[in-house]
Amino acid sequence: MPKFNTAPTAIISYNHIVIKLQVVAVDENDNEISEVKVTPTVYPETDFLKKSSMSIGLMSLILEQWLVLKSPLNRISQYLLRYNISFTRQQLYSYTDTTAALLMPIFKHMESYLKEATFIGVDETYWSCREKGKIKGPPEDEPGRKSHRSKSKTLRSYVFGIVSKKVCLYYHSLERSADIPKNIILDNQVSADCFIESDAFYRKMFSIKKDKDGHSSRVFSHGICWVHGRRNFCELVNYGTHKNGSPIQEIIDNHWEQDIEDARYFIESITNCFKVHNTLVEKCIKNEKLDICELKKKELTPLIDKIFDKAHNIYKTIKKERANSKEKQNAEPERKCSDRLYKSIVYMVNNEDRLKAFLSSPYGVMTNNETEEKFRELDLLRNGMIASDTCKGASNLTEFYSLYKTCLLHNTDFRTYIKTIITIMMLHVNEIEFEKDSKGTITGYKDHKISSEILDELMPWNMA
Repeated sequence: MPKFNTAPTAIISYNHIVIKLQVVAVDENDNEISEVKVTPTVYPETDFLKKSSMSIGLMSLILEQWLVLKSPLNRISQYLLRYNISFTRQQLYSYTDTTAALLMPIFKHMESYLKEATFIGVDETYWSCREKGKIKGPPEDEPGRKSHRSKSKTLRSYVFGIVSKKVCLYYHSLERSADIPKNIILDNQVSADCFIESDAFYRKMFSIKKDKDGHSSRVFSHGICWVHGRRNFCELVNYGTHKNGSPIQEIIDNHWEQDIEDARYFIESITNCFKVHNTLVEKCIKNEKLDICELKKKELTPLIDKIFDKAHNIYKTIKKERANSKEKQNAEPERKCSDRLYKSIVYMVNNEDRLKAFLSSPYGVMTNNETEEKFRELDLLRNGMIASDTCKGASNLTEFYSLYKTCLLHNTDFRTYIKTIITIMMLHVNEIEFEKDSKGTITGYKDHKISSEILDELMPWNMA
């Protein structure tokens, strides 16, 4: 039998290549059973993305270039042209639309794992689309309302993230509303014991649900991130002091030196609480018999109460009274302070209940850093591509980004994973109902009849 030597590197020029996917029977040791014949079921050239020359392997390469290397699709089109693969940007947009619709059953199945979560982080970031006319202006009978129509070259939109220990889910929306992640969480029947961490944008009603009779009930535990509270004080110190720690002239002229001292107190106290909390978590990891809530109550609650006592005492002296409806006069506060300190103290006082919520939950944490860190690559994608051409493209990106970040969470190779799930989903393409235009071109996803057992096997953690 001739031997074949493999060169260390090779440059391959891609022309019109057709790859046939063959399903074979194997034994327990993955050895092929020649006696059992299996009819081939998928031909990527003809079955995947109908009437196109796009193959499964090439589509997985494009998605890897897009998400892992952060290359926009127009640059990917130029890159492929170097290897005699000619696709316009519009063609790549169309292919990614179809691929997103094909993989949507997997994304929907990932959502179902939220009900198993004991901790969920929620956050959002802004996005930009070049598509116009998506947000309508104010009705004619409400001339006083400001229009939401974008007057710039891009339309600002938002990407919401819902991150648990098992899945990372992202959604694109034209509105910045706390109801968007809330409804997704409620639709997937998240446990009442689940602790959900967010920033202060998600207000007190975020964890409240009203029934048909109008009665309100709390459906999960909700806390907000302490890092945002500490950041306000850090901004005051960074702005109001020189590198050597001495106050700047503006602070001295306005007699705000006490503001700097108070800000430093809160920074040091909150940082100390972080250290104590991390120590308690490590103890509970080493010894599962320990009760984290009891440890928090004993060692952390007194420190937290001391911080809020200080915040309330300062708030009483700097509180700005609203104008009296009769006298039309404002009462001067006892102590004049900078706007930055006022903002920081008000944040602590107004959000006291939610800042303390983590103390009573065994799954509660003080920070939402893990969720926010997973947005960083999305910010790189946004800044690298300037904007998405359409809102549909932004929605596709969030779907693929969800798969990508979940693969990272479970140490699964993204390109191999994408190639595998596209291949398997093509075997079940007749069980997926697509939205189509008048020409029969796939434009979106409607529903599917694929069994949960099959979709379970396609989860990233089952393919690591």
